[in-house]
Amino acid sequence: MMRGWLSVAAMAFLLACQSAEVVERIEHQGERLRADPGAMKAQIEAFNGRAVSSFEGKFSIDGILQHKRYRTLGNVSYLRERGRMNLSIIDFIFRSTLTSVVQDGRELSLYFPVDKKLYIDSVDTLRLRNYGGIDFQFPLLHELFTGRIPMIPGYRITRGERDEKTGASFLVIENRALYETISLKEGMPDRLLFVDRTTGKRVEFYLGNPANDGGSVFFRSLRVLAADEGVNLSITFSGLKLNGPVRVKSLQEMKIPAGVSVIRM
Repeated sequence: MMRGWLSVAAMAFLLACQSAEVVERIEHQGERLRADPGAMKAQIEAFNGRAVSSFEGKFSIDGILQHKRYRTLGNVSYLRERGRMNLSIIDFIFRSTLTSVVQDGRELSLYFPVDKKLYIDSVDTLRLRNYGGIDFQFPLLHELFTGRIPMIPGYRITRGERDEKTGASFLVIENRALYETISLKEGMPDRLLFVDRTTGKRVEFYLGNPANDGGSVFFRSLRVLAADEGVNLSITFSGLKLNGPVRVKSLQEMKIPAGVSVIRM
């Protein structure tokens, strides 16, 4: 059950892939021209600097997860300044809660009512594989899910390019573990590609239907594609309220019943 959200909310990447191939795989319709990577980096940093301070709403998840049909609903509320979030995954048919997630600072608590287990983990060190999800660096997924464009830690800029036909521009960065390509159209991020330098496995995120509030942008639709993992999921947000007062419950307010096993990861 948790694997639905973690692989979703989701995700990591062709064998011996070279960085020169990364941008070709995400889009290449016209002649590839050089572009200023510093200008693209500044656009992304400005986008992240205007990220929403808070949001709440509902979402649905629909598609294929680990080669099987997957469909759930959910609710989320997030307050950036205090690093607090509530997230619930709800069964599509029975409307029962499958998973509750509470973030308090960098700590994450994951409660599974059916299994009667509460896991205490961290945004910085959580491993998706521990919860049945696919391999991907969770902090990057967390950044994307909370309204920012993630950039791999300790990166160096490989190059910037522009597609003459489509007008799309591409910033390619890398670190020791990953290549990342960020696609922008008219200065707006619209796609991300991550390629694992060791395995060649890839994960792609498609960003759409942006909601705007006072200069902040939050994408109301996300598509996650990781073919090697059998993942093709669409996440759609509805009823969004951006940059307003948000009520985020603490773990104590969740009233976890007695007898639940507490597991520290």
